[in-house]
Amino acid sequence: MSKLTKKTSQIIGALLVFAVIISLPASAQTENPQQLIDFSRMQEQERKNYILKASNHRIEGTVIIDDASEINLLFGNISKNTEIELISPNSERFSKRTQNNSKFQSIFFSFSPDSESTVLQIFKLFNPLPGKWKYVIQQKVSTDAQQDIKFTLLTDSTIFAGIQGAREENWLNSNIRLELAALENRNPIQKIAINAVIQRLGDRTLQKHPLQFRDDGLNGDRAVNDGIFTTSIKAREPGEFLVNANIEGKTSKGNLFQRHVFTDFKVIRRTARLLKSFSDRGIDTNGDGLFDRIVISPAIRVLEAGEYFIKVTLKASNSESFFQNTRVKLPIGNVSPEIEFDTEDIKEYLKVDAPYQVSEVFLEGDAYALKDRVINLGNTKAYKIAQFQREAILLNGSAKPVGIDINNNGKFDYLDVTIPVNFLYSGAYKWSASLATKDRTVINLAAGEGSFAAGDAQLKLRFNGAAIGDKKLPPPYIIQGFIVYGGSRSLNTDDDLPIPSFTAAQFEGFIPDREPPKISFSVEPTILKPADDRLVEIKVNAQVSDNIDPNPSHRIGSITTNDGQIVRGDRLTSEDIEINSDGRVFLRAKSKNGQPRIYTITYTARDSAGNLTQTSAEVKVSPEDK
Repeated sequence: MSKLTKKTSQIIGALLVFAVIISLPASAQTENPQQLIDFSRMQEQERKNYILKASNHRIEGTVIIDDASEINLLFGNISKNTEIELISPNSERFSKRTQNNSKFQSIFFSFSPDSESTVLQIFKLFNPLPGKWKYVIQQKVSTDAQQDIKFTLLTDSTIFAGIQGAREENWLNSNIRLELAALENRNPIQKIAINAVIQRLGDRTLQKHPLQFRDDGLNGDRAVNDGIFTTSIKAREPGEFLVNANIEGKTSKGNLFQRHVFTDFKVIRRTARLLKSFSDRGIDTNGDGLFDRIVISPAIRVLEAGEYFIKVTLKASNSESFFQNTRVKLPIGNVSPEIEFDTEDIKEYLKVDAPYQVSEVFLEGDAYALKDRVINLGNTKAYKIAQFQREAILLNGSAKPVGIDINNNGKFDYLDVTIPVNFLYSGAYKWSASLATKDRTVINLAAGEGSFAAGDAQLKLRFNGAAIGDKKLPPPYIIQGFIVYGGSRSLNTDDDLPIPSFTAAQFEGFIPDREPPKISFSVEPTILKPADDRLVEIKVNAQVSDNIDPNPSHRIGSITTNDGQIVRGDRLTSEDIEINSDGRVFLRAKSKNGQPRIYTITYTARDSAGNLTQTSAEVKVSPEDK
């Protein structure tokens, strides 16, 4: 396990109890469970795991309590039939039956009423008596089940201890120096007893070797009796190593304290090294003169043959980056493995011509071998995007339309559209496309053919102007379904090419639209009664169609009454007439001086040629039914 992973898991373990507490069901929570334990000032002093077997239903343990104003002893994964008792240095006894007071608190949680082993018991001691405390865990009811009990001690003591110094990764046969210290209020404690061991993780023998920490100013120790204890370790084999140390000493008040500290590190062997240089070349796999791949070959000195992971990152002048990686077996010696970049990927991700900067090369061996990285190795050759593999026919720009008026009568007889393409090979080609509206209604078809040399070419499509004018379809127009083919090569694009600034009225065959839209219009109800001043919703039913315009505009034009009220159809509101923002209409069931009120609702429709249609419907208020 790596250093980061291990430390992270221990932090998570320390916080696990807290996380469980705040997720308790309501019946098991205190009023404010988040403040049950103040983790901002508590530190973990000790953690142990016990197995309570059926054959041995009693466990005893001890902890040293020093100058703390509060301690929390957490016993997790116990059953409801498990009893825990604390015994102080002066033989005072505490359990869940002890009455809570200003010096002691017992908190008991059952996470699941149906489970026998999901119980957490917390003992909180305030200003506890320093010294050796004893705890007894015993099962009161005989059971065949085994309990894996977890014990954690949290304290707010001013005594802190730690061990540091080793890098995360250290070279084989290097000297690794570790420093250990116990602090009281940030001041090193000079007289402490240290029992430290080191073990190689994954070693099936589980052997632990003792380590001696010194504070004598020798063998790398900083100074004599400064409270910073040092040990030096010779890294003689690769792997992950764990150092554990138990520390004992006395506080400034003369009370005994104990702490457990640990650190871990990795020893790696140097199996290969990047030489900070590279070569590059283009590969044409099908002999058509275009590069299918660009190969980057970093220089590596291999000391131990084996499989290696290599990653190369390219950076373009527009700051875009792209990387490729591979796993490859390398022999001993100076080698230059090839990392291949597909030119299609380069075009998609880097987008511009080379040179490209080899911004990073990363090299990794096995778990305990070298990890090496170099940056900014230099630039590749100046490859051009045009040198990279591509389709035989490419769309090379936007369509360029022009209207052709042959008889000078102000109306276009043709719409000529020129589309730029690029041919990889010379030959005879044919092409076709359709002119359509934005909603893809086809107006006219056009086609062409011709012979072209390799390189850029302009393909022209001529559309019949009379067909455009006669159909009177609304702009804007597009070229769709553009196809080019010849010599077993083709271009079939799904891209729509816009044709702006042209309307049907500009072309021959266009006859102005004089016919207005048709409206089918009704309202309900048509009679409001009784006349009790209520606002009543009027449902408006309207269907609009036009001979040319597929989507003529339409709306309520106005609502008027026979006693002078007028509301236009622009979402205005009067005392008796409302047109909401969603188009809903409300009229008041009201008469005036005993006379029937008549509302007239006018509906309008207008097509794209400006032709207008209006129609009306009436809603009457009956005054006699008040």
